[in-house]
Amino acid sequence: SPARVLPALEVLGLGSTRISSRGVEALARALARGAMPRLVGLGLRSNDIDDEGVIALAESGMLGLAALRELFLCGNDRITCAGIDALAARLLGGSFPSLCWLDVPPLKSSAFHAACAARCVCVLDTLGPAHAPENPTAGSQQPATYE
Repeated sequence: SPARVLPALEVLGLGSTRISSRGVEALARALARGAMPRLVGLGLRSNDIDDEGVIALAESGMLGLAALRELFLCGNDRITCAGIDALAARLLGGSFPSLCWLDVPPLKSSAFHAACAARCVCVLDTLGPAHAPENPTAGSQQPATYE
């Protein structure tokens, strides 16, 4: 049953599934309630997520995603600098406390890269790790890939 499976889930790959921000907001509400406390990898690449979806996800990271180490959002062309900057603010506020790898659309945001550096979160780009901190979190040499 879902009540037994979801709490044990460690990886959720929803890449290229056409999930929208509305869908991500619903997912974020469930995650904030602790529906998947062991989730370490969340793949949301190449969907229809915008700033509101990113913000909802980042807010859920304050409550129910303590184990999340890898988050993939690249390929969501509706995410703007405003969404990335909001994500940066939540990272600095403690969202996603275990996060090591973050893949986002290639937007210019000094606030975002500064927040990631402060948290020792490696930002990925299409060529691999970019803006990697000098001392990344132990055990985070290479991220897995969750579509």
